[in-house]
Amino acid sequence: VYPNPTITLGSTPTICQGTISANLIYTATTGTPDQYSIDYNNAANVAGFVDIVNGALPVSPLVLSAPSAAAPSTYSASLSVRNSTTGCTSGSSNVSLVIKSLD
Repeated sequence: VYPNPTITLGSTPTICQGTISANLIYTATTGTPDQYSIDYNNAANVAGFVDIVNGALPVSPLVLSAPSAAAPSTYSASLSVRNSTTGCTSGSSNVSLVIKSLD
């Protein structure tokens, strides 16, 4: 039996409208995760955000891609990490990306 991996996420990133990426800092993991998945909610998908399934987990930070035309708002998703050797996956963590108006 293998333990489920975990990830400790930093604060919600905030970017200006038109910026196409944001850094989501993480400070620790357990269970040796090497993949991550992000499942954006329907409102974010409609705005052009693209879900990621079992992408390679980089050294912190995770770079969140944002559509250049996304309107100012808070976009939400669920994030999980996975150890591809054991097949064990963490529980979901709520993440958000705030896009601010250029005003």
